[in-house]
Amino acid sequence: MTKTQQIAVRRTRRSRSFLDQEVDSGHARSRAVAHALRHEQRRLIAERDVAILAAWRDRPDPDDLTSLADQATATSLDLD
Repeated sequence: MTKTQQIAVRRTRRSRSFLDQEVDSGHARSRAVAHALRHEQRRLIAERDVAILAAWRDRPDPDDLTSLADQATATSLDLD
């Protein structure tokens, strides 16, 4: 069973109105919003991974996994 938690999200009035209108009209469900958030989280993680790999590619020995691990631990996640 998945544990859920209600959170508050700050949105502009325009964004809130649009989302409320989409849900009220049946074009979007709350599950669609959750899916979009998961999609955005995966996109941000992938973007971070690309930055790590791009920095690692320029290392003197790209076959050295120690330098990849060092680069990964030095990169901030910033997902909060």
